[in-house]
Order: sequence, then structure tokens, then C-alpha cells
Amino acid sequence: MNPSRDPSRISRKVRVTLLSAITILVCLMLITAGTFALYSTSGKVVNHLSSGAIGIELWRNKATKSVADENGYIPQAETVDSTAVKLSDAATYVNALGLASGDLLIPGSKATAELQLKNTGDVAVGYWLQIVMTDDQGVQIADAAALNELSKQITIKVENSDGTFTQTRTTDSSDIVLAVGGENNLIGKVAKNAAGTFTVTVEFVDDGSVNDYDANKGNNKAMSQSVYFDIVVYAVQVKTA
Repeated sequence: MNPSRDPSRISRKVRVTLLSAITILVCLMLITAGTFALYSTSGKVVNHLSSGAIGIELWRNKATKSVADENGYIPQAETVDSTAVKLSDAATYVNALGLASGDLLIPGSKATAELQLKNTGDVAVGYWLQIVMTDDQGVQIADAAALNELSKQITIKVENSDGTFTQTRTTDSSDIVLAVGGENNLIGKVAKNAAGTFTVTVEFVDDGSVNDYDANKGNNKAMSQSVYFDIVVYAVQVKTA
């Protein structure tokens, strides 16, 4: 990990080989400081200002994947891991999608993480994301010319739990930084002591070219490549539900 990166990012990451390697890190950006409460004492007016605080945690509640088995096939049943993992803990050394070292994504396979944003602060928050394509050191890719073929053959879909927000980074995308929602287009709002859930799904799209026997066509062009990206989570105080 590049030590010059934002210190609030998770400081370590697992390099996961897919037919590509996809690693997700989480960064918590606290935009506002909260709200204020005004108090007075009896007898004389003495005003005390107390600022609330934003506090959020990101957890993975479930990871589902369909990756190549030991014989190179995609299993009929997906592998599900329902172990809760705190991703916003700097000591966490896990892949957010639940992908292990050696897991291979082949055309048609995918991985989904059910993520939960817990509001541990004093005020309600709204949240949105960025998907940032990086190199294997976690440094943001400089320009679209550096995106490899595999990055153009995967989709990354983000959807909130009630289906009111969905956005997908499509195949052939040249986006290096993709805003998923925004301060004026929130993925969701989370009240104090509550939690909001959303999913991130990565799919290596099967374009049917695997039997063309041509290394310069479709999925064949993406063989043995790696892709890395960060998911950056932003939170801001909201005043209404």
C-alpha cells in the first residue's frame, strides 16, 4: 500500500487473482461535523454549544461468489459466506467481496458483497460511493489508456436494499473514477443507531467468444489479466428523512 494515500483508508489489502484480481478497500470520508444543541440554565442565561459527531462503520454481512472450482468449472451452487466482517477496521485484512487468494473468475462468473453502513454517531447521515480503478499498489490509474481489457469486460453494480437506487459501471467503460450517487443523489439515508444495506456485484461478462479460438477476440483478450479498484464511501449529515 502506498503510504502517501489517505490515512483513513484501510492500510492493507489482499491481492486476489480472479482471471483478474479484484480488491476492494473502504475509505470513510466525514464531510460535516454534525449538529448543535443549545442549552440554558435557570436564573441566568448561559449558552452551551455541543456539537454532534458523525460516526460510521462499514460491515460485510454476506459474500456470494461463483468462481472456478478445482476442475475449472463454475459450480451449480454459489458459495456463500455469512460471516460478518468489519471492513472499516484498519486491522481488517480481507477482501470485501469474499474472494480468496487463488479464486478465479472466468466468463460468466460473479461475486456479490452485501455491505452494511452502520451509523454510530449522533446525527442522521446520507451516503454515496466512488469506484476508483487503481494499479496493484493501490494508486489511482492515471488515464484511460492504462485500463486493461479485463477492466472493460467486467460490470460493477451497486444497489441499495429497497431497490430505490441502482447504478452500474458497464463493460467498455473508460471511467477511472465513477461517482455512484452523490451529495445531491444519495444512495440512502441512515438514522442514528440504525444501518443501511447495499450490495456490490462484480461480473465477468460472458460474450460468447470463448469458443472462437482467437486470442484477440472478446473474453480471450482478458485472459490472465488483473483488475484492482477501491470503493470509497462518503457520508454527510442529513436533516430530514
